[in-house]
Amino acid sequence: MKSILFSVGLALCCVHVIAEEVIVWDAKGIPPVKEQQEIPIYVDINDSLLGLHFLDKVDQVTITVVGVEGIVYQKEVTTPFPKSIYVDLNQYRSGEYTIYIKDTKGNLLWGNFLK
Repeated sequence: MKSILFSVGLALCCVHVIAEEVIVWDAKGIPPVKEQQEIPIYVDINDSLLGLHFLDKVDQVTITVVGVEGIVYQKEVTTPFPKSIYVDLNQYRSGEYTIYIKDTKGNLLWGNFLK
C-alpha cells in the first residue's frame, strides 16, 4: 500500500503543466500587477482552451479575441463574484492571437498568444 501511495505521489509531482500564462498589458504598454489592475483578471491558454479567470467582481467588460481569421470571440461579461470563462479555439487556425479586455470606464488590457 505504501508503495502504491508513493508511486501515485511521485506521479503527481512529475505531472507537467501545459497551461501558459497570457501576459496582459495596459493601454500604456506596461504589464500591470494583477492585484492593481483596473480589471481583475488572469488569462491562460492550455492547448486550444483559453481561460479567463476574473479574480473579483466586474461590472461590465467586453472580451474580444482576434486571430488570423479576424474576430473569433466577443462577449460582454458582468459577474458579481469571481468567475472563470473558457473559450475553445480548437476550430480556428493556428497562429498569433490577441485578446482585448475593456471595461465601461475605458480601461483596456490586451495580450498576444500563440495557438
